[in-house]
Amino acid sequence: METHQLSDTERAYLAGFLDRSCFIGIIRYFDKGRTKYTARITVQSSNRGALKTLSSLLGGKIKRTKQSFSWSMAGRRSCAELLSVLLPYLQVRKDAARTVIQFNKEWTRVKYPYENDEIIARRDRFVKQSLELKISRRKR
Repeated sequence: METHQLSDTERAYLAGFLDRSCFIGIIRYFDKGRTKYTARITVQSSNRGALKTLSSLLGGKIKRTKQSFSWSMAGRRSCAELLSVLLPYLQVRKDAARTVIQFNKEWTRVKYPYENDEIIARRDRFVKQSLELKISRRKR
């Protein structure tokens, strides 16, 4: 389903679900020796059925972890699009959502090998900011 086609009820439900227990942020990873960046939304739950609702509404993947299940969506554009639609309904994860949306707006394509240190430094700041938001939410 396209995120802009979600009803107000579905948007409120999804925002509440994401506010409850999820990671929203920018991650840095390595692929074939290259540093890459993406946005990710991950929700963990002991109830696989609850995650099926996310999957049916938004796509993404459900995986079994050691003691629970996780649903995730990755990709800077798709995560930013979803979070833009849910932003008015989010409470707890609003700052994290804004970070992903801003990361997507400021995205500049850089060809490998990366020569623009300023762009890489800005991306690393987004990663750091995401991690700080994740940690601060756990302390509450």
